[in-house]
Formats: sequence, C-alpha cells, structure tokens
Amino acid sequence: MAKKIGRNDPCPCGSGKKYKQCCLNKVEENHPLFGKIVSETFVLSNILKESKEFSTFYQKERANISTPVIWTHDLSLPIGINGKASSSSTGEKVIRLRTVPAALEDAFLVAEELTHIILHIEG
Repeated sequence: MAKKIGRNDPCPCGSGKKYKQCCLNKVEENHPLFGKIVSETFVLSNILKESKEFSTFYQKERANISTPVIWTHDLSLPIGINGKASSSSTGEKVIRLRTVPAALEDAFLVAEELTHIILHIEG
C-alpha cells in the first residue's frame, strides 16, 4: 500500500516545495476518473473488503437511501475536504470523493456522507 503524502512532505513532482504549496490543490484533469461518474461497487470495493465495521454499517443503512446516489471522483474539493454529499437539481444524491476507489482510511468519511444523505431524506 502506498504511503499517503502529507501536506508538509516534499512534493513528489520534484519541485523542492512542500506538497501543500505545490501540487496539493492542482486538479488532475488528465486522471482517467476525474469528474466521471463511477459505480458505487467500485468506489466502496476496498473498504467493504477491509473493514467489517463499515461493511456492517453499509448493509444496515444503505437500504435507507431510496433515491439514486451518484458517486464522482473530484480532485477539486477544497483543502482538507476529502468528500462531500449534496443533492443535484433533479433530486439525486451526489457523493464526491477525492480518492476513488475509497481507501480504508476514508471509511468514516464515506459513512458520514451516507449518513448525511439518510438524515436529509428522513428530514
């Protein structure tokens, strides 16, 4: 498993700057998944496999979301925001994630965003 780059680590591009002052906020428009809708199965594949707790949560709570959920890869999220749930103009629920497929360390984030959708639906 690749080590996650810290904000204060040297930028992997080789510029000599800290990652936060160089490439952290650059939108990787050439990334093959950037801005694309991706399947929920693909997005959650890692954390469903690696986290029994998340898998149990997901099996119990996913049925509470009656509207379609659109999952997208979004590297343009602000610094420190790795995921965000929102509603589209047509009422579909959208979850934007910086990392696709979601990594094990994103399990809490994904659970939180799914919970936001459930709470929004339930009022």
